[in-house]
Amino acid sequence: MSAFDLIATTRSGLEAVVSRELSAMGHEPRTLSVGRVLFRGDDAALARANLCLRAAESVHLRLAHFPARDFDELFRGVRALSWETWIARGFRFPVSGRSLRSQLSSVPACQAVVKKAIVERLRSAWGVSSPALEETGDEVAVEVSLLEDQATVALNTSGPGLQRRGYRTLVGQAQLKETLAAALVMLSHWRPERELIDPFCGTGTIPIEAAMIARRIAPGRGRRFAAERWPAIGERPFRAARDEARAQELPAAPARIIATDIDEQQLELARHHARLAGVEGSIHFQRRDFADLASKADYGCVVTNPPYGEQLGDRREAEAIARAMPAVFARLPTWSFAVLTALEGFEKLIGREADRRRKLHVGKMEVTYYQFDGPPPPRHHSPAEEAMAEPPQADRPAPEPPAEPQEPAPAAAPEPRAQPRTPARAPAAAFAASPARWERQREVFANFLAKRARHFRKWASRGVPCYRLYDHDIPEVPLIVEKWGDHLYGEELAGPPSNPGPQPEPWLRAMFEAAAAAAETDPARVIVRPLGREPRRLTRREPLAAANAFEAHELGLRYRIDLTDLAGAALPLDRRGVREEVRRLAAGRRVLCLFARGGGSAVSASAAETVGEGVGMGSPRVTLVDPSDAALYWAARNAELNGVGERLTTRRADPRAFLADPVGAGEAGAFDLIVFEPPALWPEGLPNQTSYSTRVAQAAVAAACLPRLAVGGLLLMVSDDAAFDLAQFPVTLPSGGPAPVRETTRRTTPEDFRARPPHRSWRILPRPAEGHAAASPLAGEAGR
Repeated sequence: MSAFDLIATTRSGLEAVVSRELSAMGHEPRTLSVGRVLFRGDDAALARANLCLRAAESVHLRLAHFPARDFDELFRGVRALSWETWIARGFRFPVSGRSLRSQLSSVPACQAVVKKAIVERLRSAWGVSSPALEETGDEVAVEVSLLEDQATVALNTSGPGLQRRGYRTLVGQAQLKETLAAALVMLSHWRPERELIDPFCGTGTIPIEAAMIARRIAPGRGRRFAAERWPAIGERPFRAARDEARAQELPAAPARIIATDIDEQQLELARHHARLAGVEGSIHFQRRDFADLASKADYGCVVTNPPYGEQLGDRREAEAIARAMPAVFARLPTWSFAVLTALEGFEKLIGREADRRRKLHVGKMEVTYYQFDGPPPPRHHSPAEEAMAEPPQADRPAPEPPAEPQEPAPAAAPEPRAQPRTPARAPAAAFAASPARWERQREVFANFLAKRARHFRKWASRGVPCYRLYDHDIPEVPLIVEKWGDHLYGEELAGPPSNPGPQPEPWLRAMFEAAAAAAETDPARVIVRPLGREPRRLTRREPLAAANAFEAHELGLRYRIDLTDLAGAALPLDRRGVREEVRRLAAGRRVLCLFARGGGSAVSASAAETVGEGVGMGSPRVTLVDPSDAALYWAARNAELNGVGERLTTRRADPRAFLADPVGAGEAGAFDLIVFEPPALWPEGLPNQTSYSTRVAQAAVAAACLPRLAVGGLLLMVSDDAAFDLAQFPVTLPSGGPAPVRETTRRTTPEDFRARPPHRSWRILPRPAEGHAAASPLAGEAGR
């Protein structure tokens, strides 16, 4: 049979991949427009293209291309075609259409005109008088497309899309189309003689397509095509194409293909699909966490489609996976990596720009295929390897498809294999364990921490083994590091405007490994809180909750704390001076603590019997009010740990409501000392509108405390707002006059926080009533 004009359709961005496939078959393809590649061939070429193209969506036979500025022109052009050659009696012939930049912009109207023209041609050819034709048999799908008043009429020779390989009978979550998966593999640096790993294999589409490529299995061998039932084509060319394809199949893949996933149910689907595809023995399936990715092979490839929030899991999980990639991929220094994701800021999350990136679509979602090139393998090719390798152009980045449809142009000759890539770069690992810039930062950071650690080491003998070791002292290293006895706690802060963060996972790990070494701390006892995320362990072999609470000591007191529970069980180190002050003042007195803040002030007050001015004054009576059950639990537990649990009474309540209730808070003068430590955020257990974070609210609660103070009683107020000036929000006495306020921030800020004081503190001592100076035990504190 004579040659036809054939069109291989594909998704936007993959035209070059399909062109390379067609070139390997001996054709001279030309890109017609976005998603459409033209080539010529006879019925054998048509059958071979349907059977063997891996990245194409369908193969169309172009019947005609003619001007169609109005419906009459369109009708005449369609009716002039020999439809009786392609459509047998009783065949169905549905018409689909599209129009771009054409006067005939109504697609339904164009479809109706084309349908009418075909019917009239067939009625005339068959001598049928009835206005409608019976359509109950096989299908010849007709497509009319109009571009700039030029009509193209084509027949879909494939039938259902070429992604229907026939092996995927069960549906899993977020499955890639087979054609896209094959294109990802062909775009990567993988060759059949190299190892391939997909660490997020899901239902197995990428490794199955790779195994079919490695074994030269035609993707369409397990299905039928529409043109096989057409009288003008028939089964003969497809039978010959199948025989030819079977003769080229290999019994095994030259190298291992590994498919791993954390979800055993997904793996079961993947194994099932691999069995149906006939490649089960060529793929090693394993349940494995991404963090455990490893291989002993050299020059392999990772090709994967990890979760990216919109389809699987949530965005936080997807970002965590992205941040982990540099550290995981660094274990494979000779490998190349290709990642398909829709995650915004992916390159920023991993701290590295891709060598190539390609915009694609999964359904209606825009995704990007990022490729990171590892070093090329040594240049030695056996004849068998040369025969097995893909065409030379596959090593080179494919040109992006044109933004607008273009006229056919002659196919460009492939560039020589020896020509360097653009841009040229020295062979190097795609993901180095730590870039040179990180090494410099790590060295400066480690030296600074070592000096600080030597300075603070003597504090342990003074009863202070917990302190802040580093407070963003180096601008390029935006971290906080605190020493908690045998543990280390760190937080990532926002960086400078040029690099606000969050920083890549390998960078954080490198810095905190340096911090652990400088502080002589076991890495298993390092807790890190990345920017905007929950705390986690530096070494993640065990769940964070398995051993996250430990005992910390401070000035003779013991605290059971949990550095991962920042709201209820974390003791603010910058309040060490506040806790020391409270313990000195509370002996023998009635104390009210508003908000637990790790239970520090409440426990310090409860243990005040033998310290400072309280000697011989008896046991204190302490009431702690907090809206959070968890905060109260930790405070009560720490009081019991120090043997003073009977001195502490806890009340779960909104402190503001507690102060307003005389039944709960007692009548006027119920307390000698009130410690008010409002949280920076909405307190746990309270509705969002009950905020203590504003300065006006804090000053109002401070004023509400004053009526509950005994004559000469003292209010200690500590705010997380380091810019708060209480003088601008005067606290009024119950009588209406201004309360005497004295700032004590410098006194309550420990040495390790003085470079950047994180809180402000004040003493508020109402003037004692006349004649009651002797009965005011804290009156002398006004001038301290």
